[in-house]
Amino acid sequence: MTEPSATNSIETPISREDYAAFIRQIELASIWLKDLKVINHNGPTTPEQGSLGFQRSANWELSPGGFRSFCTYLVRLESSDALYLGMDVTFGLDFVSKKEMNDDVFSLFQDVNLPVNTWPYLREIVANVMGRLGWASFTLPTFKVGTVPSTRPNPSGVEKKTTRSRQKKSVSS
Repeated sequence: MTEPSATNSIETPISREDYAAFIRQIELASIWLKDLKVINHNGPTTPEQGSLGFQRSANWELSPGGFRSFCTYLVRLESSDALYLGMDVTFGLDFVSKKEMNDDVFSLFQDVNLPVNTWPYLREIVANVMGRLGWASFTLPTFKVGTVPSTRPNPSGVEKKTTRSRQKKSVSS
C-alpha cells in the first residue's frame, strides 16, 4: 500500500522562508464537510479485490480576516474491469490570516497544509462509509509531510494505492 505524502522537493514560486512566515501567522478557524457523494456499484458485499485510488484538487478565495479553501477528494475503488465505489468528498476550511493568501503561496499550501488538515477527516469518512455499505472496513494510511511513500503489509486483501492530481481553483458543485 502506498502512503500519501508531501515531499520537501516540491518546486514553487515562493521561498521556504516566505512560506514558513506565512504559515506561522495563520490559524485554522473551522473545517466542515461541504459535499459528499457516494455511489455503490457493488451492492452489500465487499469486492473480492481492487485498487483504492485518490485524486485531490483544491481552490481558495479571500474572506474577511483571512481566506477560505476547499479541498476535494475523488475516491475510487475499482478493478481493471469494474468500478465498485465512487466517492466525492469536499471539505471547506476557514483560515484567519493577517497576510493575504495568493496563488504563489497556495501552490504549496494545497499540497502540504490542506492534506494535513483534511486527510484525517477523509480517513474517517472512508472507514464509516465502508461500514455503512456493509463492506469490510479498513483504515487509510496517515498523511506524512516530508517523507517518501512506503509500502506496508495489507491484511484486508484490497489493494490500496493513492494517486494525486492537482487542479488550481477547481469548482465543486
